[in-house]
Amino acid sequence: MILIILLTFCGCKKKAQDKSFGVLPVEVCEVKLDNYYYITRFYSGKLRPKQSSDLSFGQQGTLASIFVEKGESVEKGTFLAKLDTRSLEATKAVISAQRDSQTQRIGKWYSFRRKKYCPS
Repeated sequence: MILIILLTFCGCKKKAQDKSFGVLPVEVCEVKLDNYYYITRFYSGKLRPKQSSDLSFGQQGTLASIFVEKGESVEKGTFLAKLDTRSLEATKAVISAQRDSQTQRIGKWYSFRRKKYCPS
């Protein structure tokens, strides 16, 4: 018990603390971005685009050429691909010939009508 009392009184004494604050020396340096320091990191996972679009042509057909690669960034108005238009051009030529033939037939009909070979 005497030991506890001695330890209690001896342990309660605290040293007086110095309340004056001293000035600490500080060094300042400017931090600059160094372009020569690169860290390469590899991550596993899947990337998903924020936005995607399903594209199609107004007409069906065979692609003649593709101007961009899969995954390549494009801007509005960029041509992505071109359809093979040979069959469309052939169809256009046939329709144009039919139109010209009908125009000639109508012209002949009006000519016969003016000459009164054809009833009105």
